Amino acid sequence: MRIQDLITEAIDLDPGSIIDLTRNYPQYTRLLARVENRRPNGKLDLLVVKAESSHKKPPFVTGQTITVAPNYVQRCPIVYSP
Repeated sequence: MRIQDLITEAIDLDPGSIIDLTRNYPQYTRLLARVENRRPNGKLDLLVVKAESSHKKPPFVTGQTITVAPNYVQRCPIVYSP
């Protein structure tokens, strides 16, 4: 079995799932993102649906799309799963 297959099995995030990224980004009081799709290389495209921060210029804003490696979100809680 390939490593990529193991990663895909370990992280069962379907498009439309909303995950809480707040733990990974401490400058936010709440950061929620929706899984848009999974790229062929395994990375996930996430659409930020809620970004609450007390910083003047936070790195992410609502409506922005970000790309992350699947191991970065494997322990993030799933808020909604379709």
